[in-house]
Amino acid sequence: MPAGPTDQWLYDRQSSLSILMPVYNERETVKAAIEQVLTTPLPVESIELIVIDDGSTDGTGAVLDSLYWPPGVILLRHDSNAGKGADRPVPLSAPAREGLCHRAGDHRSPAALR
Repeated sequence: MPAGPTDQWLYDRQSSLSILMPVYNERETVKAAIEQVLTTPLPVESIELIVIDDGSTDGTGAVLDSLYWPPGVILLRHDSNAGKGADRPVPLSAPAREGLCHRAGDHRSPAALR
């Protein structure tokens, strides 16, 4: 599928990309969702994956804590569930990032980054 007008920048330049992945009670899917993002070839020089645990109560936080994540993966936590959209005001670690996208943490859309 050809790039649309809003995502053409991604194919025109080698740039950096920040991906926000909010998760809430995703214990069973969060590892696979993160691994998919990290292994999907993207036409950028660098990615930053920001995983925001929105007060999960099912052990999602324990899964995130128990695994090793490479540099570029940032884990953030809310003490309690703040609801959909609460991840939007998260400050990026590098304000110079040229692109930002949002990726669901439930791993229900495996073609989202392909």
